[in-house]
Amino acid sequence: MQDRSIVRLSVEAAHRIERVLYHALYSKDFESLLHRNPEEALRATGLTERERKVVSRLRRDELEEYGIDIRPFLSLLHEDGRKFCRTAVSRPN
Repeated sequence: MQDRSIVRLSVEAAHRIERVLYHALYSKDFESLLHRNPEEALRATGLTERERKVVSRLRRDELEEYGIDIRPFLSLLHEDGRKFCRTAVSRPN
């Protein structure tokens, strides 16, 4: 059986990843490139190879396991291989 323990990212690494994710939130061109061609989008970001792999997959569960607060980035992320979008739920009166 393979050990699947997750080693949390350093605080500095988490900040670098969050900086890139915020950039994707505020730049639709960058967000589009990140989804289309993550390798090209992340080339000049200053992320390490491990950080680029985490960001390129945009997996909600993986980012959470590494200690990233994903709440601001839900519109960017994938859940089970699909785009993750939280929708409003109407409550009965």
